[in-house]
Amino acid sequence: MKVRVLTIFGLAGLIIIGIYFALPPTMTVILCDDKTLNLDDCGPYLEEKYSNLPEVIHFRELYPDPPGLGFASDTFKAVSVSATSSMEEKRFAELEISLEYSTITYRCHDHNLPDEKAVTVAIASPTLEDMDDNHCLEARE
Repeated sequence: MKVRVLTIFGLAGLIIIGIYFALPPTMTVILCDDKTLNLDDCGPYLEEKYSNLPEVIHFRELYPDPPGLGFASDTFKAVSVSATSSMEEKRFAELEISLEYSTITYRCHDHNLPDEKAVTVAIASPTLEDMDDNHCLEARE
């Protein structure tokens, strides 16, 4: 019985060591939308895949210094792609694409307002007209 237990623990240890050497910490692997990539390759892949969406193109035209696309991940999986633009007076615009739910959300944040009113606009599945009508650069009251 002892030999069997020691053999099982020995095999488990060898498997863990093998995985560690096969995937060193500097080469983290992530499920990047529909591909498994190294973490460093995920951003450029998502930028290429989503930068030609009409909403992303329009967002980059609306706001100064067109931002690159970033992504958020959770447990080795990319969950969203986003573009963010910061403006004067603590105002921010954000376009977020959820990879889990295939939805797009457009938000304006004004951090000059109290916390409960900081998000001045949040539109799910915005049209280009929605983005024009709720332009974050306009003064908010």
